[in-house]
Amino acid sequence: MTTHRERIQAAIKGEIVDRPPVALWRHFPVDDQSPELLASAHLNYQQNYDFDLMKVTPASSFCLRVWGVEDEWVGDTEGTRRYTKRIIHAPDDWEALPVLEPTSPHLAGQLECLRLIRANLSPDTPLLQTIFSPLAQAKNLAGNDLLLEHLRYHLGAVMKGLKTIADTTRLFIEAARATGIDGIFYAVQHAQKQFLSYEEYRVFGLIFDRETIEPAQDCGAICCTCTDSRSILSW
Repeated sequence: MTTHRERIQAAIKGEIVDRPPVALWRHFPVDDQSPELLASAHLNYQQNYDFDLMKVTPASSFCLRVWGVEDEWVGDTEGTRRYTKRIIHAPDDWEALPVLEPTSPHLAGQLECLRLIRANLSPDTPLLQTIFSPLAQAKNLAGNDLLLEHLRYHLGAVMKGLKTIADTTRLFIEAARATGIDGIFYAVQHAQKQFLSYEEYRVFGLIFDRETIEPAQDCGAICCTCTDSRSILSW
């Protein structure tokens, strides 16, 4: 019988498959505040639906809380959380961000979630960790309007902050790979003309995207998505 992994690999190669690969994912509000509960929620979801891959969906703040942001779930049906405290208010705040090690509390918690999932998930089911681009993380640190204002009027300061975010994310991806994940789901939210022109994104976004995902280049999969839901999967 065709395994999940074999089905995906065959489909990407353009070979005949028994059926198209299928995977759906969702947020797990409340459960996403605990590594153990989040792992259990994902495993139960997979057990119920037997998708061809598992994309782990933590709260978007998992990679930001050590820097000081706060958020809460207020009943959004999509399961996403509302930011109640930002930590970027002035241009100099970008330059004050420290690089975070994967041992930082909330990053370490997400790594533990991945270890729990991988230990209890069939090896024939590919496992992807969600990674937010530096610009997507910056949006949640400052709010999108302030981020775009600072990009256009205080570029030097923001570029230093984006570099810090990229370096932190690279370290996390390297640590995540050691948990046994098969790849990453790279979430891009600003590659849209309503936010940035092509040239602006090339300068503000693409350079850091390339740096950030470099540790995952030889992973099994990198799936990139934008907020308009278009995505590309490479295996």
